[in-house]
Amino acid sequence: DRRALGGSGQTTIHESTAVDWNETRTHIGSRSRSGVPCDATYPPRCVSNRLRVALFVTCFNDTLFPRTGQAVVELLERLGCEVAFPEEQTCCGQMHFNTGYADEGLRLARRFERVFADAEAIVSPSASCVGMVREHCPAVAGRVFELTELLVDELGVVDVGATFPHR
Repeated sequence: DRRALGGSGQTTIHESTAVDWNETRTHIGSRSRSGVPCDATYPPRCVSNRLRVALFVTCFNDTLFPRTGQAVVELLERLGCEVAFPEEQTCCGQMHFNTGYADEGLRLARRFERVFADAEAIVSPSASCVGMVREHCPAVAGRVFELTELLVDELGVVDVGATFPHR
């Protein structure tokens, strides 16, 4: 079931992005690149309760590394989470704030709060953006997590079934 988080304008990333998901699965799916089945330890909370997370992909990743968001979705869904992608998201304001445009950055931070207001949990593959949100978006600060923080600290995942055969 790939329903969106409640509220209009939020769709799963599958509906908002034309992606060859089979290609992504060859990298992080149920089998490693070498074809060995993954034996990931799945967190009971995520699988049994279908944790609903909203993905904040970040403007930086969206522009320079768009496959990052797709990989995050694939990983979280494989672990049993329901992932939504609020299409209204833009930037958290960090680049503006850190380069002397504090007012503009804070306006973007307020927008972030509005866009993600109804999210049960917000996950991002960028620790610096998560830091910006925690510091300047008090309405959602307690619900935003960097990806590895969500996996390890909140869900108790110790193995995502990934390998790196190039050592």
